[in-house]
Amino acid sequence: MDIRQIVMVSSLRDPIVNDLCNLFECKVAFNDPGVAHFGLENAVIPIGTDFLEVVSPVKKIQQLEVL
Repeated sequence: MDIRQIVMVSSLRDPIVNDLCNLFECKVAFNDPGVAHFGLENAVIPIGTDFLEVVSPVKKIQQLEVL
């Protein structure tokens, strides 16, 4: 089994993404606007042939709709 993508969840996206990009000497490849439907924002970072994704809420948890 190969792992192609790992997703990390953080209360704040940008500080974690900046630290990861500095650590792995890489850049964010994609921000998916579709995750806003779920009250999230994300950043997808390519690491070799795999991906690291960081997601965080854009609303307080109490405000999110139950899916």
